[in-house]
Amino acid sequence: MSRMLAIMKKPVHDMRQHIIDVARSLMTNKGYTAVGLAEVLSTAGVPKGSFYYYFKSKEEFGQALLEEYFSEYLGRVDALMARPGTGAERLLAYFMYWSET
Repeated sequence: MSRMLAIMKKPVHDMRQHIIDVARSLMTNKGYTAVGLAEVLSTAGVPKGSFYYYFKSKEEFGQALLEEYFSEYLGRVDALMARPGTGAERLLAYFMYWSET
């Protein structure tokens, strides 16, 4: 089975997540403004015409990217702040995490 066919057989939610994951990876490496939708879809192995099946608009896609990013980020911050230690130690752990990412 070809790679494209295998990708297209994923359930809608999985394919939507796959597109988001590919976009995040590309944007992490190149920067947000250096990545276009065509590159995301090509890298994800998704035909350009199928994009609107998974997202109503480019704005919805952008919102999904931001929601994913902040959900993950806030989860990490919550975990850092829940660690044992003084407030200063937890704050220092946050700054160390922030400087490494």
